[in-house]
Parts: sequence; structure tokens; C-alpha cells
Amino acid sequence: MKTALAMPISLLCLLLTAAAHAETRALNKDLERTDETPAYRLHWPLKKTDSGWEAIVDRPDGTPYLRCRIVDPNARPMLADDNRRGPVTFYYDNGQVRQTGQYGDGGRLIGKARTYRNDGSLRDVRRYTPAGYRLIKAFNADGSVALESLPDKGVRTERQKRYREDGSLMRQTHVEPDDNGDPMEVARRYDRQGELTERQEIHKTVQFTETLTDGHVVERQTFSRPEAWSITERFDENGRLIKRDRRLLPDFVEDGEQIFTTRDGVRRVSHYRQGKKHGLETGKRGGTWLHRIRYRNDHPVGLGFDVDPESGEVTFTRYDDTGKYLSRYDVEADLITHDADGKPSLPDAWATVRRTLPAPGTTWLYQFNDRHPVRLRLQTVKNGVARYDVADGQSVREESVARYQPMDAAGGPMLRFPLHPGDRWEYETERVIHVPADDGARWQYRYRTHVVSRVTAVETIRVGAGTFKALRIRRGISWFKDRPSGEGARFDRIEKNDDGTVKGFTQELLWYAPKAGRVVLKTHVASGLANVLDRPAADQLTNVATWFTELVGLAGPGESPSPASPQYARAPQARWIGFPMQRNNTWEYLMQSHSPSE
Repeated sequence: MKTALAMPISLLCLLLTAAAHAETRALNKDLERTDETPAYRLHWPLKKTDSGWEAIVDRPDGTPYLRCRIVDPNARPMLADDNRRGPVTFYYDNGQVRQTGQYGDGGRLIGKARTYRNDGSLRDVRRYTPAGYRLIKAFNADGSVALESLPDKGVRTERQKRYREDGSLMRQTHVEPDDNGDPMEVARRYDRQGELTERQEIHKTVQFTETLTDGHVVERQTFSRPEAWSITERFDENGRLIKRDRRLLPDFVEDGEQIFTTRDGVRRVSHYRQGKKHGLETGKRGGTWLHRIRYRNDHPVGLGFDVDPESGEVTFTRYDDTGKYLSRYDVEADLITHDADGKPSLPDAWATVRRTLPAPGTTWLYQFNDRHPVRLRLQTVKNGVARYDVADGQSVREESVARYQPMDAAGGPMLRFPLHPGDRWEYETERVIHVPADDGARWQYRYRTHVVSRVTAVETIRVGAGTFKALRIRRGISWFKDRPSGEGARFDRIEKNDDGTVKGFTQELLWYAPKAGRVVLKTHVASGLANVLDRPAADQLTNVATWFTELVGLAGPGESPSPASPQYARAPQARWIGFPMQRNNTWEYLMQSHSPSE
């Protein structure tokens, strides 16, 4: 028995040894003959078969690389695709089959081919045509179907389904004609429960992709090939568009209508032209307007508005045709009207405010800080000049009705009628201020100002005399005091420790009430710091350094007004801001502490 077994084993060893010493030809990595170190080895001589010459190519270690048949053994290169015919097999490095197929008369793979993983499991079955190949079926590592191509069904061709390893349908695709008759690729994607999560259509010139959640579209992407633009749109659970982003390719600059909805429900819409804002920009929450402005070449132009969502106050801003800022003003919510579309606007009564004085005999009571109120009684109005009796006949004041200031006042106007919200005017003054001293001496200095006035708000203000609808005017005054001199021995002792110049800033707010015919409240804050000019109105009403002039009484002709308790007027707790507070013997201290009258 042992002898019988020894013979076949010896014969097998002999055959293997013979095979190991079979003649081969060295090939390079391009499968061409070489005299250098081989990348592959071709078994030689070739074996002739009825369907051609059989070619066997191994790697240098003897593992197979390629098995095929060729037409002409003398062709150069001999193993090129166009010289191959019939069955072919490709192998992995570990000797496992990688692909099997068939070469046709054109020297290309045709018909069905199978590809395998390097563990020997079937990966897919594919069909080759002159245009390429299409997968017929693909398999997961466990052998379950991962993809299958289905027979054409009516106008739907190239039908295909993809599956997950658990067997659930993941994606299906097909091709069908679109409305223009051009081929359109259609794809649908599903979750593990079979719910549709994405649908896609690829047309000749445009591509659409929609993402779905719980059956409704949450995002749509549109891409145009020839025009090179993309649009991304997002929707809420009710199908309402909440975001739209249109970009030009390849740089992704914004172009066209853009939509964005904030978390608190504000829908903002803007328009762009090649990366620059151009057109209307709006913001709304539901049917309520919050923002509107028009852009031209990335610059705001014309009149726009912003609404405070908490208070309802509206800020109107105006720009010229080049985008230069012109003016801004606020309007209290109660004084706003709305057009048929709900946009806020300024009532006509406040768009142009002319000054109309009440009948002669009307009396106003004004209180300055904590002092006793002073009576101002209108005597006559003639040729644009109002004549007042001041402090029960102690003096007479003649006032320019249109300028709201004494007839002999320098500079101005204090106010400029008619007034319009957003109005701006400025002027400069220069005069010498003469100051009498307690001991009969005198001193003086030069006082220069640059005054910028703006009508910044339309609002309701409550003062001692009542509640009034008013225009708020902000006056920013930059002032300089210099060239001091004095007469008397006390001024000879002034310390000459600097150049005798004081620079400061004053912010004044005036509330002009058409019903009263006059300013009903004036605030005044002076500082050595320029930031006082930017302080909000609410800060001035509570600042301890603010001086107030408040209307505390108003009566018609023949009536005697009684002063009411002021809402604001009080003794200031601080006189200056940003100046040295300690008294000293310098011109600077004298000038900074002196307040010239208008």
C-alpha cells in the first residue's frame, strides 16, 4: 500500500519541478518584453487554441496575474487590449480571481463580466458595451444583493436599485424623457423604514435635489450648468420658504434674491448683482414690517426704515443717490401711521412742521433748574417777529418766529422753520463775552462755536405743564474760549501757567411742541470730552450734570398759569464733566466755569 502511494507523489513532484523550470519571458510593468528585472513573466512558448493563442502572465513569485487569448503572437505590443480576444481572467496579488470576462472582435471587453473581492467572494456582475459598462448586480460581502439593474419599463430605462446590508432599499434610479424630450436622470433615496428622504432630477442643463423629512421638503438645491449658478432653498415644516441662497459659480458670489429667516421668525430678503447688494432689502415678521432700504451698487440709497421690535419705534434713515448718509430720525410708535401694505410712515402733520403761535396773551412758565419759574407772555406777532413780556414786565423779548431766537442774537438759527424730521443745519459764531466781577472789576474772553443741529425724533414728552407731542432737536456745540483779559488788580494776580485756552463740547436737546408753539423742555450738558455729543437722549434726562429749562405752566389769554411740579428741572449735582473741579487762580478755571448766554 505504501509503495502504491509513493509512485503518484513522485510523479507529482516531477511534474511540479518541470513546471517550475518551464520557459518564460520577462515583461515590464507595461507587459512588454524587457531585459531588465521583470515586473511580470509570460509563459513561453504560447499555446495555440481554436480561438487564438493562450497567454499566461504571472508575477515574479509565480502567482497568476493575467490569463487571456491573443490574435497575433507577433504583434507589438503583444498583450495590448486590441490584440486580445475571447475569455480573460485577472488576479489579485494573493492569487484570487479579480475579474473574469470576454474580449470581443474590437479588442474590448464585451458582454457580462464578473468581479470578485480578494477573499474570493463575488463583488458584482457587469455588462460591457462600446460606451463602457453598467452594473447588472452587485453583492455585499455576506452575499446579499447590494445593487440590481432592472429591465426597462415603458419610457423608464436604465432602472437600478441599491440596497443596504440589512436588505432595505436605499436608492433607486432610472432615466426618462423630460418635458423637452431630453433624457433626465431620476434618483430617489430612502431611509431604513422605507421613507423617501431625497429625490433628484438631472436634466440636460439643470439639476434639482430635494431633501425630505417626515414626507415634506426641507431643502432644495438647484444647479444650472450652462449659466453657472446654484440656488439653495430651505423650508419649514409647513412648506414655507425660510432661506434662499443664490450664488454665481465658480466663485460662489451672491446674485439675485437672497432670503434668510432668523430664529425669532424675521424673514430678511435682499437682492444682489454679481456679489454686490442691488435692489430692495426688507425684513418682516409675519405681516409686520421691521426693515426696508434700497441698495444700488452695494450702497444704500433713498429713505429706509428700521423698526424696534420691542418698542415699535421706527428709525428712518436717508441716503443720497451715491450712498452718502444724509439724516436719521426716530418716530415713536404711537405717532406712526401705516400704508395699505403695512409699511410704517410719518404722518403728514409731522412731515412738515410750521411754527404757529397761539393768540396774544398766552403765557408760558419756564423753570431753569431749581430756580423760580419765569413768566413769558406773548404780546404781539407781526411781520415774523414775536414780542414777549418777560418776568411780569421786567424786560421785553423780541423773537424771530422762523428762527426761534432773539432778533439781535448772533449766528443761528436756533430752530429753522419749517422743521422736517431729519433736517440738519450748522453755523459758527464768534463774539467777545464781557463778565462783571463782584467787586466791580470786569473781565472778558473770546467765545467761538461750531453748532450742528439735527431734528432727530418725533415723540411724546411729559413736562410739568402737561404731555406734548414734539420734535426732538439735538444741538452739538463745539466751543473754544481764549484771549482772556481783565481790568482790576485781582486779575493781575492770575497765574500764567498755560496759553489761556479752553476747549469743550455741549450737547443740547430741545423738544419743540407745535401745540405749545414753543420748546417745552431743553437739556444742556457741557464737557471737556467730545463723547458727550454722542450720548443718547435718555442719558441726558437722568445725568446729574444736566441743566434743564422746563415748561411748568401754560395758560391762554386772560388766564394766569400756576406752576406745576417739574418732571425734570432740578439743581444739577455736577456742573462740568471732563474739567478740573478744584478752584484755582487761572484764566482757564474762570473761563470753563462761566456759561455764556445765547
